[in-house]
Amino acid sequence: MSPHAIAVLRQGVTPEQVGRWVTALAGAVEIDRGIDPVGDLDPRRRWASPAGAGAVVQIQGHQTEALRSAIPAHARLGILLVERRELWRDGAAAPTPGDQGGLTQISFVAARPGADFARRYARHIDIVRTEHPGVAHYRQDVVVDRVDTDTMLDDTAAVSQLWFATESDFADRYYASDASPAIVRTDVEAFLDYEGTWSVLTRAHHR
Repeated sequence: MSPHAIAVLRQGVTPEQVGRWVTALAGAVEIDRGIDPVGDLDPRRRWASPAGAGAVVQIQGHQTEALRSAIPAHARLGILLVERRELWRDGAAAPTPGDQGGLTQISFVAARPGADFARRYARHIDIVRTEHPGVAHYRQDVVVDRVDTDTMLDDTAAVSQLWFATESDFADRYYASDASPAIVRTDVEAFLDYEGTWSVLTRAHHR
């Protein structure tokens, strides 16, 4: 696991604004621009709760003050400090500068009260591998601290990131079979609080 910081930006921010803000950040920066506010173009997979991120900025290290200085407070839903598990990157190159292509579904996951969240969430990789064949890159970010968070992020226990190399991988290969949605839901409802979980669909750019 490795430390990262994730700044979640409000709807309405423009790519030009985000580009200006991240110039003040040192090191590699990943910018995920929101293109679908509910993070799911297919209503079969839509979370019950509303979403609201306009962009997500990710940087290695728990760089709280750097993000607070670079990105205005009025533009942020909050900053999440996480420990990252890069679980696999099948067919996906290591990050290089520029637009990455494809789509990323970023889900802000709330823990079900009383659940053995850490253990069950870590095991969810087995479900993703078998039931989401279009996924080429999967991350689990476990939240260790929150900074200046809006209520939408107050219950976020983890950030799940599913990267699809092409739009057709997302649209046509999100599930392995007609049985997959029920299999996935049976697994996640043991540890995930649907009412507090929400997603955003993005396109990624690395700087």
